[in-house]
Amino acid sequence: MAPKYRLTYFDSWGRGEITRLIFAEAKVEYEDDRVTYAEWPNRKAEMPFGQLPVLFIDDKSPLSQSGAMERYLATLHGINGDNPLEAAYCEMICSTLGDVFSGLPFMEKDPKVKAEKAKKQWEDKILPALKHIDTYIGEKKKEYIIGKFSYADLYVMQMLLFSQKDYSEYLKDIPNLAAIRDRTAQRDGVKEYLATRKDCAH
Repeated sequence: MAPKYRLTYFDSWGRGEITRLIFAEAKVEYEDDRVTYAEWPNRKAEMPFGQLPVLFIDDKSPLSQSGAMERYLATLHGINGDNPLEAAYCEMICSTLGDVFSGLPFMEKDPKVKAEKAKKQWEDKILPALKHIDTYIGEKKKEYIIGKFSYADLYVMQMLLFSQKDYSEYLKDIPNLAAIRDRTAQRDGVKEYLATRKDCAH
């Protein structure tokens, strides 16, 4: 009998979207429990560490931390590499992208200050990291990050789709990663999910 999943996260992409994309790629049904910011104070006590996202699996202890649930589901559904080293490469790419993109000023209210901070983060951190990965992909002539499809490709796709909205001028410098984005977006389950998913600011 297939496990019963419930993913609890805010009504945004953020730290919950890669898990949603893994479910989409694997064509696994789950409850997409989206919490509004108004509801959050009353639901916080339900969560193991008082934070989101949380993945509930049947009656087992809930799984917190986005990276843990991503690696668990990716391994379970065969998209976390074929051996521990490939799995480590996947985590390396995802952690690197998570680190540099988390430095964007998502909560900054002043538009001018936000634009200045975003420009600095892109030029100092994000673009150098993306270019480094892009060069490696180009030199190795890989269709996907580790050669075969993995959840790291979902991570790349999501970061670049987010970036297309406000930071598209930087994407011309990473053609190999852009190709992975486009290739991943055409996979059956992912394509179906993207066609109807809600647009979010981040």
